[in-house]
Amino acid sequence: MFVAVVLTVLSAIVGDSDQLVPPVHMKKLYDLAVKSSRREMYSVSGGTHNDTWFRAGFAYYQVTLVPFLHLNCTDLNVSVCAVLSH
Repeated sequence: MFVAVVLTVLSAIVGDSDQLVPPVHMKKLYDLAVKSSRREMYSVSGGTHNDTWFRAGFAYYQVTLVPFLHLNCTDLNVSVCAVLSH
C-alpha cells in the first residue's frame, strides 16, 4: 500500500454521499497514512463526488482549508498554496 509510506501532509475531504469514492474507502486510506506528517479528515454532509466542494460551503473553506494550507505550506510549495488559499 503506497499510502502507508506517504510522509507528506494529507487533507482528506470526504463527501458522505460520494458513490464514486465511498467514504469508507477514504477512511481506510486516511487510517493507513500513519506516516503522514500531519493529516486531517473533513466530512461533508450530503456531499457527492462532484459537489462536495460546493456543499462544504464557505465555512469549510474559512475554518478548515485555509488554516490547513497556512500551517502546512512551505517555501517549496508556496505558489500552489498561495493560489489555493486566496
